[in-house]
Amino acid sequence: MAANKADHIKALILLNTTCLLWAANILFGRLLRDFIGPLFIVSVRTVAGTLVFGVVVWLFGRRDLFRRIPSWPLVIVMALCGVILFQMLFYYGLRYTTMLNAGIINSFIPIATALLSMLFFGASLSRDQWLAALATIIGIGWIMSGGDLNALIKFRFNIGDWLILGAVFSWAMYGILGKRLMGAGELTAMEFSALGLFIAVLPVIPFAMWEATIIPPQINQFVLFALAFVCIGPTILCMFWWNRGVQLIGPAHAAIYMNTIPVYVVILSYIFVGEPVGWHHLGGGVLVVGASLYVGLSSIRAGQA
Repeated sequence: MAANKADHIKALILLNTTCLLWAANILFGRLLRDFIGPLFIVSVRTVAGTLVFGVVVWLFGRRDLFRRIPSWPLVIVMALCGVILFQMLFYYGLRYTTMLNAGIINSFIPIATALLSMLFFGASLSRDQWLAALATIIGIGWIMSGGDLNALIKFRFNIGDWLILGAVFSWAMYGILGKRLMGAGELTAMEFSALGLFIAVLPVIPFAMWEATIIPPQINQFVLFALAFVCIGPTILCMFWWNRGVQLIGPAHAAIYMNTIPVYVVILSYIFVGEPVGWHHLGGGVLVVGASLYVGLSSIRAGQA
């Protein structure tokens, strides 16, 4: 049944707030780099998410979650890609690149998902998707090169941008595997999210402890506030609000709102960090965000919502 006006208004509020909090996560990931290591952030987020989702599943879900897993290998790879690898690469990338670069490159996720679906699962890409992929690759290359044609030709990019790009493909694989797992009909979206946290929490803690010997945590009031924020907002509230928004208006319509993240990142980075916006950000951003938006709207018109 098509979403009514009230559902669209609710989704507008929920999804925009979610994307704003995800943009704020990029801000805090950038600010925390001087105090704690990326794996420390990942472990705290994972533990917090595990506790909250554990309570939710126990009180409101089906408690036979682990007995209904259709494929353990897929679930383990899913947890590795979406919970550990994505966050680790993203937070490490923020130690070396700008918020603006990270926010715009993050918009490559829909195209990365389409490309990985084609490479590993034999999905076919439409003409619109191929055109969007080409535009996005050009846009990301322009951003990563800093608008320097010589750097682009020599493939000389910032290591942080490469890490963010790796995080994007990791999240894309997480989404693909999630769709396959939920497509089996055994897991809901909420159970799928919880399962990734449950599986990732044990391996991520020793990695964080090892990292602490290399990057000793410097805990102060700001760090505690920032960690509380990324745990409550981007980790917990965003998961509930995003799933509710998808439920209200469908995944294809909801995905359109992801294109607001670079806009929020630009605003937050200007206010709190003072990062300059270059022409390469504007030009590359238009290509990346525009291509993603184009694919999303094409999917809706084709009735794939």
